[in-house]
Amino acid sequence: MAVVDAVNNVLLKKIEGLGGGLEQPRFNPSDGMVYLAGNTDDVLY
Repeated sequence: MAVVDAVNNVLLKKIEGLGGGLEQPRFNPSDGMVYLAGNTDDVLY
């Protein structure tokens, strides 16, 4: 998973080692967290 500044085209942060089958991240405004599903291991990161 990576965080990119789309205005300046700069990589801000990269999170590695999450496993395979990653699905689209979702932001939850209630808790300020980003969630990412991994369908290979059936987990939520």
